[in-house]
Amino acid sequence: MPHTMIKPEAMMNTHGAVFTLVIPYFDASDMKALAPHASGNSHYLKSKATKAHRELACLISRRHMPSEPWTRCRLTLRYYKPSDRVLDHLNMAGRVKAIIDGVVDAGLIPDDNDQYLEAGPQLSDIDKDNPRIELVFERLRGSWNNEAKQKRKVKP
Repeated sequence: MPHTMIKPEAMMNTHGAVFTLVIPYFDASDMKALAPHASGNSHYLKSKATKAHRELACLISRRHMPSEPWTRCRLTLRYYKPSDRVLDHLNMAGRVKAIIDGVVDAGLIPDDNDQYLEAGPQLSDIDKDNPRIELVFERLRGSWNNEAKQKRKVKP
């Protein structure tokens, strides 16, 4: 069970084009356990935290996501920090990876590779009263494969 409980706060907009998963900001033990570099971490600690966050994100996402899977989407990460401490966006993205995998496991998109998921911006602000992380998935029209094929076409 993760130290940071994922609150069942997931929502769809009225057009079904945006799926937002809101989780509490990671506490110190989750920050350490989910660190991408895991320096000094035991493999067991990281595996246990990753599995718990992934399973919980999958469960919550299944309850709130659209009925049909999406072909492609863009992910924006919004970090609302509890203090003005400097944030390393790349390390935070690594910590959120298990949650993204849980959303994929729930079936929102087939995979989190660049064929299905476009990395959007990572934004941060301070909210001392309600520190949280918002994962905003925005449905994109069309297929990456079709766009890529069009770009790769070479005239004889």
